[in-house]
Amino acid sequence: MEKKSSLVVILVVVIAFLSLTVTIMSVLIFASPSSNDIGSNVKQSMSIPGDDSLKTKRLYSDDVILNLASLDDRKLSVIKLNIDLIYFKDIKKIDEKLEAYDGRIKEAVATYFQKLTIEDVRKPETKEMAKKDLIDELNKILNENEKMEKQVIYSISFPQWFYQ
Repeated sequence: MEKKSSLVVILVVVIAFLSLTVTIMSVLIFASPSSNDIGSNVKQSMSIPGDDSLKTKRLYSDDVILNLASLDDRKLSVIKLNIDLIYFKDIKKIDEKLEAYDGRIKEAVATYFQKLTIEDVRKPETKEMAKKDLIDELNKILNENEKMEKQVIYSISFPQWFYQ
């Protein structure tokens, strides 16, 4: 009889422990934010910088004409554009750095557009894709000699975008 009662006590303790564990796990799973919520919370906490922390630099003094990739060797396709770099002005010596890397930045822009065809630049989404790709590429260039990588270029705008 004593064995039976001790066995019942052990079973009750195990069942109580398992019930408590399941309850705690379900609270953690259902009460905590989902992975989608976590991403949106991060986006909400990342505030858009104010105008007082950003500065704009026109990359070219005049509009520039760049060659596009050609599908037909008999036809030359070009894009006429200008670019405004919107960057964080509080970074130490950023104006000097942008001036020092001016040639590399312009080369990266020209190389980027040499890979696009006239059909590519006709698509409205290409402009947005170009902004994102160039922001990534220019930040990579500007961070080459840095110990800690930081976002230098915040955004890019194309005040001129004409293709032919």
